[in-house]
Amino acid sequence: MVAGSGNLSVGRLVLVTATCLVVAIVASSAPVLAAPVNAGISARIAVTDPQPGVPFAIDVDAFWPGELTGDVSIASSSFTGMTVVDVSRRDSGDGNVHRITLRYQLRAERGLHVFPAAELRVRERSGRRLLTDRSAPLYIEVPPGEGAMEAELRPNRDLRQMFATLTPWMVATGLLFVALTGWLLVRRLRRGEDPVDPFQAALDDLDELLTRIDPNELIERHHAYKISRIVRRLIETTLDIPALELTGGELTDAIGRLQGPAASKDLWCQLVADATQLESVKYQEAGRGSQTVGYWLGQTVARVSEIHRAGIASETT
Repeated sequence: MVAGSGNLSVGRLVLVTATCLVVAIVASSAPVLAAPVNAGISARIAVTDPQPGVPFAIDVDAFWPGELTGDVSIASSSFTGMTVVDVSRRDSGDGNVHRITLRYQLRAERGLHVFPAAELRVRERSGRRLLTDRSAPLYIEVPPGEGAMEAELRPNRDLRQMFATLTPWMVATGLLFVALTGWLLVRRLRRGEDPVDPFQAALDDLDELLTRIDPNELIERHHAYKISRIVRRLIETTLDIPALELTGGELTDAIGRLQGPAASKDLWCQLVADATQLESVKYQEAGRGSQTVGYWLGQTVARVSEIHRAGIASETT
């Protein structure tokens, strides 16, 4: 009777022990916490007036119990219309609560942009996830900057290329217009002045040349060039013949084709012959002629005066 009671006590002890083990195993695998996890995450903009193209900051704040681990993440593909310039992290808190702040330096053009939701994942030390939380999306409006209107009015690339191509033609056209306007203005002003007698102008030039040169010197190349130029300029101005561009023979032929009496044209041809003979001095080896400067100046003045007195200009034109 005593032995049976002992066996019964041992059986009960084994049953109680087995029951406790089962309860312990089930309790260890149950995802039920004695208290809820105190954790959270939020996002806030660190500036109140972001400007186009100027970096601005958004802070993402998160916290969770100190005995647990946590991490915060945002998918890089979620930043539509914004450029991430830099990301920095600051950890704080005490042994009971862990806190972090992620600062995102962003750059965006004007318009409405959405900062995506940040995700917080809290785990046990063993790695088992206990909590997942997300911040609300943050809507950011970037107003037009000071240069927005200027940028809108700035021509696009195609227009700039077109203006670059047209600029040389525009400059050339402008210069031509200025030159033409100036010529017309000078011409109009000259009409109001007394007309200058080309014969008197030629005689004045010859007299001035005589005052600067010793008339007793033998004619030299530079003397001959100056006298010949005065004669040719008189012919060009009076008879409307490009005398400065023609040879002596071509000039004589051009005078012969003018309308007017032969005697009148002969006087002009004699003046051309004198100028041609004078010009031959430059081909002489010594560079000077056999006559003096005074002789050639006197000869030229006499020819010009004779034509002037005879009124040849009016007769031949």
